[in-house]
Amino acid sequence: MPWSMDGRTLTDPTKSITEEERYALLGWLQKLRYALLGWLQKLSGDVQKKTSALAHDLFRCLDDYISDIRAHLPKNRPVPAVAFGVSDLNLSSGFSELLKNAALPFDGTAQNSPFTLKINPARTNKKIILISPEIARNFAVSAKMDTAQLSVWQGVYAADITSDILNSGARNKLGNIDMGAVEFRRPEDFFHDRIAIFSNVDTFCHDVEINGAGGIPWDFVLPIKRELLEFFSPEEIARRISFAKQGDNDIVMTFDFPLQGVGEIENFAFTKVYRQVSNKRSKDCCGISLNKEIPLIALWPNMRRADWHEYYFYYENHAAAGNIPADKMYYAEPWSKENLGAENFPNHGVKNLLIARLNALPEALVFNYYADGKAQEIGALLLKLPEEIPQDNNVWNVGIDFGTSSTMLYFQANGGAYQPLIFKPHLLKVTKPRDFTQSDINFMASIEPKENANGSFLSVFFSRVNNKTIQLIQDGHILNFINPVVFTLLGTGVKTNLKWSADPNIAKAYLEQICLQILVEAAFHRVSQIDWNFSYPTAFSQGQTNTFKNTCDSSVKNAYTQTGFAPIIPPSPNNNNIPSPKIEMWSESKASAYHFRTFNNA
Repeated sequence: MPWSMDGRTLTDPTKSITEEERYALLGWLQKLRYALLGWLQKLSGDVQKKTSALAHDLFRCLDDYISDIRAHLPKNRPVPAVAFGVSDLNLSSGFSELLKNAALPFDGTAQNSPFTLKINPARTNKKIILISPEIARNFAVSAKMDTAQLSVWQGVYAADITSDILNSGARNKLGNIDMGAVEFRRPEDFFHDRIAIFSNVDTFCHDVEINGAGGIPWDFVLPIKRELLEFFSPEEIARRISFAKQGDNDIVMTFDFPLQGVGEIENFAFTKVYRQVSNKRSKDCCGISLNKEIPLIALWPNMRRADWHEYYFYYENHAAAGNIPADKMYYAEPWSKENLGAENFPNHGVKNLLIARLNALPEALVFNYYADGKAQEIGALLLKLPEEIPQDNNVWNVGIDFGTSSTMLYFQANGGAYQPLIFKPHLLKVTKPRDFTQSDINFMASIEPKENANGSFLSVFFSRVNNKTIQLIQDGHILNFINPVVFTLLGTGVKTNLKWSADPNIAKAYLEQICLQILVEAAFHRVSQIDWNFSYPTAFSQGQTNTFKNTCDSSVKNAYTQTGFAPIIPPSPNNNNIPSPKIEMWSESKASAYHFRTFNNA
C-alpha cells in the first residue's frame, strides 16, 4: 500500500486491508500507546515537562487512530490475540525504539484471506481459496495496494501468484506453503472448456431461468462442473451466472464469485468466451453440437412433502431396446447435495433406458456426452422444483376393488360423498420430445385422464423380471398405454389375470403401486389420515383369502415405509397401542350390498 496518494497526506489503510489485518493494526496501536506511556514515566521530571505537549498530541493521535479502526470492526466479535516480534527496521534509540515491535501475521486460515470463497456452510464444510494471477492483480488494483503487500495466505502474497505456482501439484499447497485442509481453485476449474448446444431451441422444461439465456439462438447446457453445485445452490448459481451472444457464433459466460474480499472489494466476475460454438469447421470451435433427437427425461412424482422420500428418475432414448449406449447421445445423471441413492447410476447414467429410485428430487441433472465409446461430462441443467406441500387435517376413506379384468378406486374425503379416485400423471418432464407416450409404456402415465374418468383401469401389469421380487417401477409397473401393438412389443412381460396369477410377486407389485399412487394423490390433497378398504372374491379359498389379506396389508404398510408418508394414525388397542393404519377387508358380495344400500342415499 503506498504511504501517500498525493504526497501530502498519509493513506488511510482501513478500507484497503482485511478484517484480520485491522485487528492486527488495532493491537499494534494499543501496544504502542501502552509502551509510550511507560517510556514517558521513565523520563526525568524536566525532560518529561518538555515533552508533555508532544506526548499529549501523540496520545490524541493514537486514540483517534484506535477509535477509527474500531469503527471498521464488528462490534460483537471477540478481539483475537495479536502476537508481536521485532521488526527489521533497526530502530534502537529514543522514542523510535518503541516502533521496533511489529505485529506478526495471523496463522493462515480461510477466515483471514481476502480470496476465500464464500460458501454456504449448509452445503459443505470445505474451505476454498479462489485465486489466479488475474484475481490477484484485480484485487490489488481495486484496493490500491502493491501486489507484494496483498496477502493471499501466510507467507504468500498476490505478487507470488503465477500460473506455474498454481499448476505445481497438490491443491492444498501454494508453492511450498501447505494450507492444511484448505484448498485453492482457479475460476476456470469450475467450468468446461466447451459448451454443449442443441439444434432445438426449446429442448427443456422445468429448468431454472438463466440471465441472458433467452438471447442465445440455441438451447444449451450450463458448462459448469459438478463441483460448483457442491458450493452453490441452483438459485445462487442462477443469480451469479449470465450469458450473452457475441458476434454470430460466440457465447460469453460470466460468473460472479463471492469472496471474503479486501476493504470494500468482495466479488470477482469471471468471464469465459466460448468461440465459434456452432461452426464445426472452425479449429477454434468451443461447441458440442448434440444430436437432434431429444430423449425422454422425467421425474415422478412432481411434488415435495417434508416426510416424503420416494421418487423415480426416467431416461429413454431411441436405442432403448439395446444394451450398447447410443453413439453421439447425451445422458443424464441426477445430482443433489442430499443423498439420492447414487448406487443406481453406474457409469454416470450412460444407459439407453434407465429407471432409478431416488430419495429426493434432484437439484440438477449432470449431462454426459457419449461418443466413440467414451463418455465425457459436458455440463448441468438446474431444475426448478415444486413448492413443498404442507399437511392439513384432511381424512380419506379409500376403497380398492381389485378385479380380474379391471380395478376400481373410490374415495371419501372428510366424511363427504364417495367419488372416483383418479390417478393423475404428476410427471416432472425435463425434456420436450415430440412424443412422450413411451413413458406410458416403459414408465408412468404421461397423459392427463379424461374428464369423465370413473376411477377404473385395466388390471394389467408389465414386468421385466420373472418369478422374483419386483423392484417397483424399476422392474415393472402398471401398464398405462394398452393396445395390440404394445402387447406385441412387450411380449411375455405383459401380465393379466393378476389376482389369480401363480406368481404372487405380480399381484403384490400391482397392489403396492396402487397404494403408492394413492399416497401421491393424498399428498397433493394435503391428507393426513387414510382408512383403507379392499374387496376380495368369495370364490377365494381360505388360503387364498388369507394370502390376499396379507398382501393388501403389506402393500399399504410398505407404501408408508418406502415413501416416508407420515399419516396421523390413532393408536390401535388391538396392536398394543402402536399406531397402525386402519385396513378393512370386504368380501365382494358384502361390498356390493353396502354400495347399493347407500346408493343415491337409499
